[in-house]
Amino acid sequence: MTRSYKLVLLDEVVIGMQLSDNLIDRHGKILLPEGTSLTEQHMESLRRQEVDMVPVYSEELSEAEIQARNAEREARLGTLFRKKNYDAPEDNANEILLQHMLRFRQGGEA
Repeated sequence: MTRSYKLVLLDEVVIGMQLSDNLIDRHGKILLPEGTSLTEQHMESLRRQEVDMVPVYSEELSEAEIQARNAEREARLGTLFRKKNYDAPEDNANEILLQHMLRFRQGGEA
């Protein structure tokens, strides 16, 4: 089993929810690190900094659910990157980017 994440509007956050990723501002500065359990003080600070949404852990996923989600992502990425250079597929930037995106979206290194 593995945990999934979702983006939650700040007004819908429940105190104690845990960040699934580093929360960064528009300049790339880390506001709160991954794994932080959100408190009322965090919420007040984020409102002052005009943060609208936060990534939080959601439910546990079974292996079958992970495989289904990965298949859905692969199909979506296949549609987005459908144009290929059939004369030189190994040099095709679209194909290279697609492979990186697939690895990233499936939890691997990009």
